[in-house]
Amino acid sequence: MAHITLQSLGQPVADFGVSGMTIAIAGTQIDCAALQEDGQVLLNIVRDKSGSVRINPEGGGACLAIIRIPAKQYHEADGEPDPHTGEPTRIRAAVPLDPNAIDVELWPTV
Repeated sequence: MAHITLQSLGQPVADFGVSGMTIAIAGTQIDCAALQEDGQVLLNIVRDKSGSVRINPEGGGACLAIIRIPAKQYHEADGEPDPHTGEPTRIRAAVPLDPNAIDVELWPTV
């Protein structure tokens, strides 16, 4: 399960849930596996002035959570020799995202 921390102990936070690699914050579902990239992904989940939940908005808003998705990891193995040159080839495959590597920092709601 994702690593959950509270920005401020004892303060109320937005409704949230974790199911595998999907994080729900205030009714917004975030598929962390689909958003994973070759570098770390940082998501700022906010509630804007209209009350809508947004991810990394331009105009800002009240922070509900920060989600950190680690960079993709890869596994390399020997492949079949290149049929034209006979040179060895390498196969590079992404390792599935470990849900335990996702960090969720919950911020207090007012």
